[in-house]
Amino acid sequence: MSTSYRVANLSPDTSADLGGRAASTSYPVYAPYPSRRPFNWELLWARCAYMIWQFLTKIILSSVYLTLIADGLKQFVPPLNVRLYKAFPFLSFLQDYEATHRIDLAQPAALLLMVFVWIAWANVLLLWLADDDTSESQEGVSKRNKDLTVTLAAILLIGESCLFYLSLVRVTWNGAALSVTAILGTVVYCTIVVFAVLHSLSLSRKCVALSRKENLS
Repeated sequence: MSTSYRVANLSPDTSADLGGRAASTSYPVYAPYPSRRPFNWELLWARCAYMIWQFLTKIILSSVYLTLIADGLKQFVPPLNVRLYKAFPFLSFLQDYEATHRIDLAQPAALLLMVFVWIAWANVLLLWLADDDTSESQEGVSKRNKDLTVTLAAILLIGESCLFYLSLVRVTWNGAALSVTAILGTVVYCTIVVFAVLHSLSLSRKCVALSRKENLS
């Protein structure tokens, strides 16, 4: 960091104590004055990219969960077809509005599944990224804990893929028992979900690295 200097004029009373100089004489003293830190545009852009990615992925994934995944839940768990205002009497006001009276239990359950899948795979990918980054400490992360995290994340993703497949087959192929196209679509969907989580973590780690670099400079 570059350092500039400011001029501080000593008052006559103060200068009189310096080596017996005349009290009426003042001398300039050059004291170090730290310059302002330049604005970190790279960090700003990284944070903006992270927030934009979070917003777009959550909006797109939410629309998929509220439609296809919710429909799959209704097929797999029929009680989730119950309207939300009927299941919870304190939400009876929902039946008074056109946009909310059709909301059933499957839609909040689908959003909850989205949260679980995102968190589970974020933890799995963090463990995977930490294995390649020796600067990150993994103390306290036992092999049993890692195996449990990976197992739970795999179960959630497989269950979600089954729901997506059931809904896709019912909507597009009229309930066909087996559809290669639907299987490929499901694989692509699961890949997109994992990639969204991975890229989100990459952007977050970049923001942290740039912030640490700025603090050390």
